Amino acid sequence: MRKNTVTLRNSMWRSFVLFTVIIFVMLWVFQIMLFNAYYVTMKKEEISQMGEKITLNFKEASKKEFGLHNFDSNLERHYFQAGKVAFEGGVTMHMFDAEGEIISRDEMGKFHGERRINPNEVATVKSKIKKGEINKPFTLKDGNFRTNVIANIASLDFCGERIYFYIKTPMIPMDTTVKVLRNQLIMCTITSLIIAFIASYLLSNRIVKPIKNMTNSAKVLATGNYNVEFEGARYKEICELSDALNYAATELSKTDTLRRDLMANVSHDLKTPLTIIKSYAEMIRDLSGDNPEKRTVHTQVIIDETDRLTDLVSDILDLSKLESGTVSMKKENFDFSKTVYSILDNFKILEENEGYVFKTDIEDGLIVLGNERKISQVIYNLINNAVNYTGEDKIIAVKVSKNEDKVRFEVTDTGVGIDEKDIDKVWERYYKSSRTHKRLTKGTGIGLSIVKNILTEHESSFGVISKKGEGSTFWFEL
Repeated sequence: MRKNTVTLRNSMWRSFVLFTVIIFVMLWVFQIMLFNAYYVTMKKEEISQMGEKITLNFKEASKKEFGLHNFDSNLERHYFQAGKVAFEGGVTMHMFDAEGEIISRDEMGKFHGERRINPNEVATVKSKIKKGEINKPFTLKDGNFRTNVIANIASLDFCGERIYFYIKTPMIPMDTTVKVLRNQLIMCTITSLIIAFIASYLLSNRIVKPIKNMTNSAKVLATGNYNVEFEGARYKEICELSDALNYAATELSKTDTLRRDLMANVSHDLKTPLTIIKSYAEMIRDLSGDNPEKRTVHTQVIIDETDRLTDLVSDILDLSKLESGTVSMKKENFDFSKTVYSILDNFKILEENEGYVFKTDIEDGLIVLGNERKISQVIYNLINNAVNYTGEDKIIAVKVSKNEDKVRFEVTDTGVGIDEKDIDKVWERYYKSSRTHKRLTKGTGIGLSIVKNILTEHESSFGVISKKGEGSTFWFEL
């Protein structure tokens, strides 16, 4: 595995610093480098809006008083109103006629060419009027004060005549403002970088420390010590990780215990029949070889133990295949009732020879969808389990019934029952065993685990109903 040398602490530190640098680069670009450009754009928008406001004022006035006065009197009537609007907007206003000549008002109330505006400005305005460059803000030098101004030309029809409004506003030098902003940004950049260093260090420590602790705990877990505990932190994700690792450690401990118990139990169950087979084979060789009656008894014991050994190996193989998912579960419709009857026939020898009583309540003709061979194995294992654990009366009840749209199978024994705390464990291999495994006289000890895996593959519901001293009922539905 390739070892990654980038630590979380360094990564967080770089991220904080990079984020801070990006923010302040953007501030420097927009607040310093592009400040003048934005200022000019803003002033052009303002001067354009002011032109629209002045022309709108004149239009409204002309609609109200059109025809009541001649051109000069109407113009004079609204000139001061327009001047008031311009003054409130912080701009200077001059009016021009269609020929590009300036119109203004002298002290006698007559209109003539305004002498206060610089001739160069008049020429510029006249040129733009002739070219039709209306409502297009532009910059130029103020002829009187030698300062930069932003100007605009707006126009409208007034009393049948086309008039033009030349409005301008000075551009205040921003050098001092930019210098102040630059100094402030330098201080803010340095301060923010220091804060980013400190914050990234503190935050990374708070995150990295519990992760390092969990890493050390994981190394201890890898040695086989399952009592290790993973401690989380105040962050939700780290707490969820620690909970998941604690759960994994618990499950690994269970699995390891189960593995050891399984190996011990299987070894015990394999060794016992092999020992018996060897002993009886030696007896046949040394003692009963010439006695047909004893030889028959001894060879039958060998055959029985061989059958048990074969069953155990077959069950272990089946369980391994089921747990690894290598078993093909081809499903088809089959007569469930008929299958149950067929399996019960295998247990008739117990009725005849050992006095077992099988009480049946089976509805005929119930069809289910599933793998018939595997479901047959489930039914056989459940009935065989009931045979192993039923009471001294040797009564086993088998019931098959319709439960809404499903078929329900139940098998009940009259044994000692199961403690409530152990009910969930009956599906485990050798669930009774733990440290006190005893070789079963019948069965292999892993039949119910096979049942669980097969029914899980069929997505079937199943369970146990039992009380201590009242027997047990194992059921499933298809």
